[in-house]
Amino acid sequence: ENGCLYSHIRWGEAFVIVYSVTCKRSFQEARGLLKQLADLRLPSYFTALLLGNKRDLDHAR
Repeated sequence: ENGCLYSHIRWGEAFVIVYSVTCKRSFQEARGLLKQLADLRLPSYFTALLLGNKRDLDHAR
């Protein structure tokens, strides 16, 4: 499973990471994934979008 993930990360041109704005842990995991992407892609540059989901549930923060 990790080998497949590594292959996608290594050859992907852009990445979208989605997290829930109502869950701090979700954001922390998204940041961790972004760091993992950066570590695996060195020295290559890549495009990534960190996207907060569930904005309409602002009251649940």
